[in-house]
Parts: sequence; C-alpha cells; structure tokens
Amino acid sequence: MYHELIRKDMTKALKESDKLKVSTLRLLIASIVNEEKKLLKELDEQEFFKVLNREVRKRKESIIEFEKGGRKELADKERKEKEILKTYLPKPLTQDELKTMINSIIKEVEAETVRDLGKVMGKIMPQVIGRADGKVIKDLVFKALSNLE
Repeated sequence: MYHELIRKDMTKALKESDKLKVSTLRLLIASIVNEEKKLLKELDEQEFFKVLNREVRKRKESIIEFEKGGRKELADKERKEKEILKTYLPKPLTQDELKTMINSIIKEVEAETVRDLGKVMGKIMPQVIGRADGKVIKDLVFKALSNLE
C-alpha cells in the first residue's frame, strides 16, 4: 500500500524535476526494500512506520551534526528531506489522547508500580508507532505509574 503511494509520488516528483524529493523517496524505498530482505517478507504497517521513523531520526541527527560543524546548507537539505518523509507519517497523537491510551492500558495490564513500566510500554508502543515519540510516551507512562504508588 505505502510502496505504491511512494512510487506514485516519486514519479510525480520526477515529472516535476523535484530532485530533492526524488532522491529522498529513492532512499526511503531502498530502506524499505532492505528491511523486507532482512525480514524475508513484505512490511506490514507497523514495520513500515518503524523504517520511516528510523529515516526521520537519521535526518534529525544529521541536522544536529551539520549545525555543529557549521554546514548550514547541508542541515537545510536534511530539514527538507525530513519534512518530505514526515508527510508519510500518520497524524500525531495529542497529549490528551496519549494519556487516555496510557491509562486504559495501565488498567488492562493491571499495572500498579513503576516496575510495571515494561508491561505498559510493550502494550502501547505497537499502537502508537509513527504517531508519537517513544521518549515522550515513556515519560508519560512513568509519570502515570508514579502517581499510582
């Protein structure tokens, strides 16, 4: 499903001579193909978002490094690539939506202390992949579990 969308967008970008978008989408397709070869199967939605998030994270890290090195033009290029990739991510969850999901999962797995953090994280991460940052979720889960004690 996402392969087709990305390939259509790449064809459109080729026709429009948008070199940055074409190269960014080619790199994304290569990452997807590599992941499929590694897993020996076509990616499902969750795995696709995992690859997409990894590519976005690479761009974020590159931006930081290029800015440290005084390479503004390369940092700007990475920023543009990151924005292109972000268009394929689903709409991010709001803090309130995340808190609601976390509270329902805490009840579902009967978590009582911070030691149950792993149980809650294991249950929520597959549901929010691509829609929320893992560190933000961990902090919210930790805070919610701390309040139970």
